[in-house]
Amino acid sequence: MYALFVRRGRCVAAAIAFLAGESAGAQPPAPLPLATNFAQLRRLTDESGAAPQKTIFELLQFDPRASVSQRICVKGQVVCQRDRTGFLMDGGKGMRFIAKEQTHLKQGDCVEVTGYLELGWPSPLLREAAVHVLGNEPLPMPKVLSTEDMLDRSNDSTLVQVDGTLVNLRDAKGDLVLEMQAGLRPFQACLKSGGGMAAVLRPGSRLVLTGVYVGFGGSGADGQGIDSFEVLIHSPFDIVVLAQPPWWTPWWTLETLFTALGVMTLILLGAMLWVWTLRQRVEAQTKIIREKVQREATLEERTRIARELHDTLEQALTGISLQLKGLTAIWTSAPAEARGIINMARSMVRHGQDEARRTVFNLRQLAFEGSDLPTAFSKMANQTSDGSQPSVEVRIVGTPAALPTKLESHLLRIGQEATTNAQKHAGASHIRLELRYDQNSVQLAVSDDGCGFDAQSAAPSDAGHFGLLGMRERAEKIGGRLKITSDARTGTAVEVFVPLPGTDSSPLKT
Repeated sequence: MYALFVRRGRCVAAAIAFLAGESAGAQPPAPLPLATNFAQLRRLTDESGAAPQKTIFELLQFDPRASVSQRICVKGQVVCQRDRTGFLMDGGKGMRFIAKEQTHLKQGDCVEVTGYLELGWPSPLLREAAVHVLGNEPLPMPKVLSTEDMLDRSNDSTLVQVDGTLVNLRDAKGDLVLEMQAGLRPFQACLKSGGGMAAVLRPGSRLVLTGVYVGFGGSGADGQGIDSFEVLIHSPFDIVVLAQPPWWTPWWTLETLFTALGVMTLILLGAMLWVWTLRQRVEAQTKIIREKVQREATLEERTRIARELHDTLEQALTGISLQLKGLTAIWTSAPAEARGIINMARSMVRHGQDEARRTVFNLRQLAFEGSDLPTAFSKMANQTSDGSQPSVEVRIVGTPAALPTKLESHLLRIGQEATTNAQKHAGASHIRLELRYDQNSVQLAVSDDGCGFDAQSAAPSDAGHFGLLGMRERAEKIGGRLKITSDARTGTAVEVFVPLPGTDSSPLKT
């Protein structure tokens, strides 16, 4: 007696096999000749006669007579077919077969399968099987799996029903693969040509799946357990959605997060575009306003020059004209008085010249107004002295602060006038200009070591002292007080006290 067991094409051990006769009293026939290879062994057993009829249950019991050296015939119902691999059920048990040729079987077909038995799988397998269709019947009710018996080897190749949570889905060469989670047990299901279901199913949904259980890693020959399993789904109708995913699922959260990020990105891009457009408009408007301000400033400066020329040169020339007219009338009758008129006319001419020079000088000093007051005075001092007498010293006391433009302009003009008078009329060798910044006021003092004059009795027409009146008027325009002290021995000092806007400071006492 001989027997041969093969697991996945490998010879494992020798045992006893009966090749004919199923009655207890039958005498065993002569043993087969010893074959040199597996092909010869199959050819010899094929020549020995018809294949014995077995049930799936008998194969699961590992019948010693069910040897791979002999063809086995099994009847059952087809529950699934993928390519040449089919799955049979009979009496709640399942097995697999691999057809010798491609056959097109339907789910529910009752067939007779004849092939060579292999026991190295979770359920029995018939290789090189010949399939004969006997009819078609309704499928049996699927077995409902619990989390405890999901890895039971008896589930292999049977119709089962399992519920779980959809973790992910993906496409595998046109087939839809569902990655599932049942409790703590992960598994996967496959729907052939099920790509259209991907738009219906959402991760996080709770599903009930009906299909054929396919185990991996177990062996019926040595009793090994199953490591994992897959459910082969026949049609989309075998997928039932019990519950849609809640809104707070991680998948929905990620989807919502990406959507929100996309919307925020669009809003940010729109805002950046709006800011850029607004900036372009602002720059264009700023350019227009700047040009308008420049035109208005030019017009204002022209008006100021015309006013200064009217107040100085025109008045001086008018005065000269009147003096000469009076001189004509008394030239012969009053020679002494005529000489006085001539001296006055000469003085007025000199004053007109001084005012003309001062106007031109002021126009040149416009460049100083682009700087702060200390810088403007320093530039003025450099231009005034220019390495010759008199020398001009500028001293800044306190922390310089930004002042209103009008205030700085008038202080600059007062300093220029005082410096010019000291240079041209006092014969000074040294001029000191001090600008003092206090918390509530600003003070300007211009002093020289020149010959001085009588500040109390000096009239605007005397010796051309029209600049003193101009300095007083400028001090009043900025809310300040002007104080002038002069002595023949110590020189002249011009002081201006200006309270800052919003403060309550007392002006200088005169």
